[in-house]
Amino acid sequence: MAKIPDYPVRKITTSSRSITGAMPDGDRYESALERDLMIILSFDHNVKNFVPQPLKVPYMDHEGKNRLYTPDIFIEYRTDILPAKNMRNILGEVKYKDEVCKHFKEFKPKFKAAMRLAKENGWAFKIFTEDVIRIPYLFNANFLKRYRDDYPTPELETKRM
Repeated sequence: MAKIPDYPVRKITTSSRSITGAMPDGDRYESALERDLMIILSFDHNVKNFVPQPLKVPYMDHEGKNRLYTPDIFIEYRTDILPAKNMRNILGEVKYKDEVCKHFKEFKPKFKAAMRLAKENGWAFKIFTEDVIRIPYLFNANFLKRYRDDYPTPELETKRM
């Protein structure tokens, strides 16, 4: 079984081509869509952990050259609650739907290799697009995230007693 580290295997650096940044917990993203998925996952009680850029998958491109592909995310589900107990961990790619369609021939060997690796490890491989990420749940999570970790100052806590 493949071991997923607790940290990215590929460093995400600043880019002028897309939105890059870091979540409050330090996880980095390289697109607004990846950021939005991480927000959703951080509110999902079924999720035990998620790791961006979790591993490198060897594959052969459409020209016959050996390459390495780094999926965008690995999602590990909890085993102590339902329905998470019955969910398979996910090795995932985050892409806009039109990008997948436009570059499918280029992506196909990468995705097939990731699907094979996922199957060998009892995981699922999933492509997350905007229609499963940009949903009302995301709007609610964005609203609530500013309050989730907001604790009262010591002064307010003292006045409450």
